[in-house]
Amino acid sequence: MKNLTILCIVFSLFMAACIRKECRDIPGGYQFEIPVELSPALDTFKIGDTISIRSSFSNQVYEVNTARTYKLDNFKFDPNVAAVKLDTVNADEGAIRLFIVAESNVELEFREYSTGASVYIGEYSYKNETYNLELQIVPEREGLFVLFINSLILDDRQPFPGKCAGLDGYRPVMRINDNMTDNNIDLLSESPDSHYNDWILQRPQERFYDAGGYCFYVVE
Repeated sequence: MKNLTILCIVFSLFMAACIRKECRDIPGGYQFEIPVELSPALDTFKIGDTISIRSSFSNQVYEVNTARTYKLDNFKFDPNVAAVKLDTVNADEGAIRLFIVAESNVELEFREYSTGASVYIGEYSYKNETYNLELQIVPEREGLFVLFINSLILDDRQPFPGKCAGLDGYRPVMRINDNMTDNNIDLLSESPDSHYNDWILQRPQERFYDAGGYCFYVVE
């Protein structure tokens, strides 16, 4: 029995060593980079202005933890746009209702949750091995806002070539305007809500930039 136990331990160690290194170094699952263009990239808009959002990329998608690309065919990213009105003590996380969708290349659904949060959610158009999402939103109320342009990836077990066996869980890493601007993150400090003026700023990369955050004022 003792020898059998030792043999089992040795076999287990051998099998662990055979696991691809990249499959041992993926904390929290896969993190896929998703590019997004927001224009015009301003810190102040007027009521009635058009804010254009575009996300287009090939099916060769870069993954942060493994530093390699994977071919994702007909992958369901579940893109969504949410807004938070920041200029109240308890920020209004359902503020996307204060914007109208003027145009979109895909069908979007408005969802409102019991927490008070709300989003516009849809799915990318996928043609010729390219994902594409284009929409225009128009603010109808003045105030200080943060947009979160993100992906929910509701199905965390979608397969793809090269996926590590038994590893599920996906997290999008949004790249707004190719990280060329700070997305007006300093405006978060003007909110009276500590979740936004403190908690997010403690870990801005993860809680703001990677989550697709973009701040701005809307004026009359």
